[in-house]
Amino acid sequence: MSNNSEKTGESSSQRLVYSFDKNAIEEVRAYLQEWRSQQYLDIRIWMKGQPSEPGSETPTKRGLCISTDLLSELKKAVDAAAVEMGEGDAQN
Repeated sequence: MSNNSEKTGESSSQRLVYSFDKNAIEEVRAYLQEWRSQQYLDIRIWMKGQPSEPGSETPTKRGLCISTDLLSELKKAVDAAAVEMGEGDAQN
């Protein structure tokens, strides 16, 4: 797995915090990462690799990288969508 820090010289650390299958060929992964002394949540779609080739998964450009300062706003958006779909309770 590569990251932009190799190109920019900035330090970056990533920690996988959650993942789930989107479909048979794609997986959604959520990473906490630090870049330029800031914390971010990077939620990205990954193409699954060949089972016979561990590490052959590749990230796509499709995803969201957001400052952890905005996590409460992201949670509100997800909660609002769940309520709209009848799958959750309205909580602010």
